Amino acid sequence: MQTNLIKSENGSSSVSERTKSNTRICIMGPEIPEQLRLHNILFSKGFQVLSIHEAIGSSNEIKRFGPHILVLDVNMNTLSGIRLIKVLRKNLVQMPILILYADMDRGCLQKIAMETFANDFVVKDEGHRGLLSSIRRELERRKMWKNPETGIAKAEAEIKSIY
Repeated sequence: MQTNLIKSENGSSSVSERTKSNTRICIMGPEIPEQLRLHNILFSKGFQVLSIHEAIGSSNEIKRFGPHILVLDVNMNTLSGIRLIKVLRKNLVQMPILILYADMDRGCLQKIAMETFANDFVVKDEGHRGLLSSIRRELERRKMWKNPETGIAKAEAEIKSIY
């Protein structure tokens, strides 16, 4: 099964599913071309991906999708990243792993990450490889790659495929 549904006429959201990994990643950001690029990269690595371009109403979409990881650009249009994170923490039963991803000074982004209790942060200058490294580290930390049916060898192979 492979699904790659992208509904972006109104710029709201897109979903991609693939059976290679059960890991669900939600990416949120205001820049649609950037989001589509990240969406396609993560999808090509076998992740199930939800892309959200608007902060308003995002809590419900995130609840339905149930991501393991939320990659959030703190420069959202309608709500500041800090405010959006507060809303998500209030509305979600379980907060996913939070990785901040933004085009700003590393020190500023680090400060926001500390204030919002984000798991990690990546400056956009580090590119998608920096983001993939962060995702890999967080998944390894959470041992979400361990699959009891195929054992650790499959987990290691999947982690290596990220690069």
